[in-house]
Amino acid sequence: MSTPIGTPPQAATPSAKLRNIGDYIDCALVNEEVVPWIEFGTDGVAKIGKDGKPRTQDKLTAVVIGGTGVTTRDDVDNPVVADDTITLYLSGPRRWDWIQAKKAHGQLLRGDVLRVKYDHDEPSATKGYNARKVWTFQLRHAKPGEEARTALCEQVAAGAATPIGGAADDPEMF
Repeated sequence: MSTPIGTPPQAATPSAKLRNIGDYIDCALVNEEVVPWIEFGTDGVAKIGKDGKPRTQDKLTAVVIGGTGVTTRDDVDNPVVADDTITLYLSGPRRWDWIQAKKAHGQLLRGDVLRVKYDHDEPSATKGYNARKVWTFQLRHAKPGEEARTALCEQVAAGAATPIGGAADDPEMF
């Protein structure tokens, strides 16, 4: 039986990125948190909205199943590796897309499987701004036979993860 997501994991994890259109990461969810949206290029200063209130973002912690994304640590990109723990930060329109996927899915449980994919770019409505990198989110509950992965998610959440083998990079997962 999976545990509802709620208590954050104990250890810091590398952030995951999808650099190119078509890149994806399949992962099992460990935790979701709402954290301050830190202004890029500052020393931890939270971004402030037009209303004067601090902006927030969602932080997902997950165990990699497979994919073509990368993890970034100390400005170095490395391919995602099965059973590694990653963090995904979702803010702005990407966060809205994530919220819609959660609503369609229902209650998140530890071990639920997420496929996040860099789907396409949308031109900016504001001249001089970069195109929006559109990510899509697919969620499903863990299937029978995936108990070992769910147990690994529970261990990561408790701060005592030990790698297990056998996770496959399966593009037909959904």
